[in-house]
Amino acid sequence: MEFTREEQYIRLVERFEIDRHKPFTIVICMLPKMNSLLLSSKRPTIDTSFKRAAGYEEFEIEAWFPSAMKCTSILILNNSI
Repeated sequence: MEFTREEQYIRLVERFEIDRHKPFTIVICMLPKMNSLLLSSKRPTIDTSFKRAAGYEEFEIEAWFPSAMKCTSILILNNSI
């Protein structure tokens, strides 16, 4: 199954190897429209309380838009634990 760019929720999967550190992979999940909203936000917040994916550090970046009564968030997973 193929998705258009606007339908793709997983935006980035990238592995990092830094000297003297354990290699880690970051997964960024959001729709392209969420990216635009987040970039235009004035007060984004970060929530580190999510623990949905076992073996990953997980956090969400959220932004609230009162004029549109809308909240957008992105999920970032990091397997460096």
